[in-house]
Amino acid sequence: MDPNDWESIAISTTDRLTCTAVLVGQQVLITSAHCVDADSDALKAVVMLGTVKFKGQPIPLTECEMHPVYAAAAPNGKFPRSGRDVALCKLKFPANGVVPESVGHDGLVQGGHVVLMGYGCFDLKIVNGKLTSQTDPPNAPVLRLGDQKIAATALALKSSDSTFVRTVSQGPEPNVCPGDSGGPVLTGISTASPLKGRRVSGLNAAYNDDWSVTSEYSPVFFSYLAPFGTMILDWAKGWADKRGLVICGIQRDPGIDGCRL
Repeated sequence: MDPNDWESIAISTTDRLTCTAVLVGQQVLITSAHCVDADSDALKAVVMLGTVKFKGQPIPLTECEMHPVYAAAAPNGKFPRSGRDVALCKLKFPANGVVPESVGHDGLVQGGHVVLMGYGCFDLKIVNGKLTSQTDPPNAPVLRLGDQKIAATALALKSSDSTFVRTVSQGPEPNVCPGDSGGPVLTGISTASPLKGRRVSGLNAAYNDDWSVTSEYSPVFFSYLAPFGTMILDWAKGWADKRGLVICGIQRDPGIDGCRL
């Protein structure tokens, strides 16, 4: 994997969480709503700002807004409040020299192929039948990507609305780990051919484990993804229009004026 092909995907940090985020316009970042939720246990979701780093340069986030369905939802324990787990943020200044990804909403159907990406799957795995977490990785977080298949759609996660889609892990760690939240769910590509035609059609949201399922690996991990759709993209268009910003795939077609084809 050539790191230069993925400069649009970065680590986003706030006082509470470290997540993955995606540049979808020269001054627009998209990530999980729970990554900017100041207190996931509070009855009201309150936005928390942070920074993101592109080409080694940290850029402050000056505005973030969660999808209104997420912001209005009740706390959900350790899980996102809603499957509308999406937030848009404005960068204080443009991420010049970085090609933004283009958004879409195709392919997140049962049996559909996706590529998942993020900086989180370095600290969680099964060792001697126990789930272990490595809190101090020996190296800097590594961007990983992998082919996955959508196993189920229209699912709730605990008490959330039934708008998540799900993949099932085929190994001793989840497809989505802490730190992968906000990472892109890419459609239109595979890991063997990852460059042209890729679209951000959703975001990594959460994982859950089931120790009761008998398989080669125990437990079985379910990774939950927040899919885009008309409700998400219409809200994103209104958010960007209000601020005079451009989101690739919405205000500007892929391949036009710097948006990734």
